[in-house]
Amino acid sequence: MQKEHFSFSIFMIMIFILSTSFFVIMHSPNISMAQTVSSSHPFVSYQYLKQWGSKGSAFGQFLTPNGIVVDASGNVYVTDTGNSRIQKFDSNGNFITKWDFVSPDTGQIVRPEGLAVDSSGHVYINDNYTSNIVKFDSNGKIIKKWGSKGSGNGQFVSPEGLAVDSSGHVYVSDNGNSRIQKFDSNGNFITKWNFKDPANGQFVSPEGLAVDSSGHVYVTNYNSNMVIKFDSNGNFITKWRANNPEDIAVDSIGNVYVTDYTGVLKFDSNGNLITKWGSYGSGNGQFIGSGAIAIASSGHVYVADSGNNRIEVFAPIIHSMISNKIHSENKTFPGNAPSNKGNKFFSQSGISDQV
Repeated sequence: MQKEHFSFSIFMIMIFILSTSFFVIMHSPNISMAQTVSSSHPFVSYQYLKQWGSKGSAFGQFLTPNGIVVDASGNVYVTDTGNSRIQKFDSNGNFITKWDFVSPDTGQIVRPEGLAVDSSGHVYINDNYTSNIVKFDSNGKIIKKWGSKGSGNGQFVSPEGLAVDSSGHVYVSDNGNSRIQKFDSNGNFITKWNFKDPANGQFVSPEGLAVDSSGHVYVTNYNSNMVIKFDSNGNFITKWRANNPEDIAVDSIGNVYVTDYTGVLKFDSNGNLITKWGSYGSGNGQFIGSGAIAIASSGHVYVADSGNNRIEVFAPIIHSMISNKIHSENKTFPGNAPSNKGNKFFSQSGISDQV
């Protein structure tokens, strides 16, 4: 009888210790609720912020916008492909200026598509029709142009994606030749790698292109439903599946964003899916051909919704969770709207209204 009483006492003491420890953990100001989550990523949703644009040729209107990039100052550049021009906006979508391309000053650029910006604010575009790469200053003055149609070094057939690394190297997805070409900032050829190489899995027709802060190169391959990762010299690292991927972008901490026809998928640098959002349509947060994508330093995601001739902007919201109980705390990137009332949130589970 004494032994049973002793065992029961020990059991009650253990329960007390565990309960006290849990209380301390839950109420300690130095321990984040997110630290208790047994997931490699916190739950992330995306809040629709704003949009601008409509079909047309006036300032702030578009005919099939196919490229987008955000510079270090938050300016947004869009390749207005159908109007053969670049348009420049502030981060809120206010029109700043435009560069018309069907003019002698730019060499009759016809179909601008890929778009990139370097750390000095120089803007690079490719012309899918003439197979040129053109470098501008931030005011639209042409600095350099290179390329022609063909299969030699420095030549292209239907160039698509364009990216610039932290050292100023320019990468071009040479779609028609199934390869990536790498240049210095003045257009001098450095190297290339072919997508028909067995070591790279016999990929063809590279499209979207992005480079992270470590120099890793990410390429979307629409036809094979793949995202492929290389080092800066073209050595294959890994690949993962994404249905009909189009454009691609990388944020400052290495997360990878991919657009498909109706939405956005966010992965870590190893291809693990973090979240996704979007659906087919013309409502807020919907897309018809969500082609180009860019990530601002604020964490805001800009998407060129080419089928709806508009730009949509989203902000990330990180929800800490414990035991599947959401909203123990909310964290937002700088610049997010202070009030969530009436906004829509997008995640794996779909769309919900905040009331």
